[in-house]
Amino acid sequence: MGDSRDVVIVGAGIAGVSIGEHLLRYEPGLSILLIDAEHVGAGSTSRSLAAFRHQWSVPAHVAFSRYSGEEYERLVALGYRLEFRRNGYLFLYTDRDRFRHASDRAARQREQGIVVDAIGPEGLDPGRIPCASWIEDSHIVGVTWGPRDGFLDPLAVAQAYLDEARRRGLEYRPGVLPGSLTKNGNAITGITLAGDRIATERVVLAAGIWSASIALEWGLALPILSAKRYIYHSR
Repeated sequence: MGDSRDVVIVGAGIAGVSIGEHLLRYEPGLSILLIDAEHVGAGSTSRSLAAFRHQWSVPAHVAFSRYSGEEYERLVALGYRLEFRRNGYLFLYTDRDRFRHASDRAARQREQGIVVDAIGPEGLDPGRIPCASWIEDSHIVGVTWGPRDGFLDPLAVAQAYLDEARRRGLEYRPGVLPGSLTKNGNAITGITLAGDRIATERVVLAAGIWSASIALEWGLALPILSAKRYIYHSR
C-alpha cells in the first residue's frame, strides 16, 4: 500500500532543497517529499567553488543573482553560518572592444540596482579595489568591479534550506533512488520509490547532471550535458 504527496522532489542539491523550502514558505501545508540517491549536497553542490556575482549579460540572470544575495543574507540573519563574504569580483580586459561591451553591460546592471563599475587602468586604486596592488599588466585597458560580489559555502546553504524546509514540514529521505513514473495519458499520477508507489500529480526533477539520465528512463529527453570545469587558485 502506497501513500500520497502533493509534490515529490528528486535531488537534494541546492536547487532541490531551495525549491522545497520556497514551496513551503509560500504555500504552507503542502505535503512534500524530497529524496536523494545519497545525501544533501552530495553532487555538484558540494563541489562548487560557489563564487557569487551579479555581473551577468542576461537581465534574468542578474535578477536571479540579486534575489539569491537577498536570500543568503536572510539565512545569515536566521543564524546560519554560510561564510557569505562580499569581497568583490573583478574582470580584467585587454581588448578595448570587449571592455566597451563590458562597460555597456555594467550600465545595464546598474539599471537593475546592482553595484558595479567599469574602471579604466588609471582607476585601479588599492583603496577602492583591494587586489589592485597585485595587478601589474600594462596590457589591461579596463576592468569591471562588483564590490558586493564574493563567495560562500554552497553545502552550508543547501543544509540551511533543508533545515528550514524540514522545519516547515518537508519530509526528507536520503539514500533513495527514483523509480518509474505512473501516468494517466500525459498526466503524472505517481512515482515508484524502493518498490513503494507514492501517489502524486507533481514530480520535480532537480538532480543536476543526473537529471537527463533519470528523465530518459521516464521517456523524456532533457538537453542537459555535463562538462568538466577547471578551477585555479592563486595567492
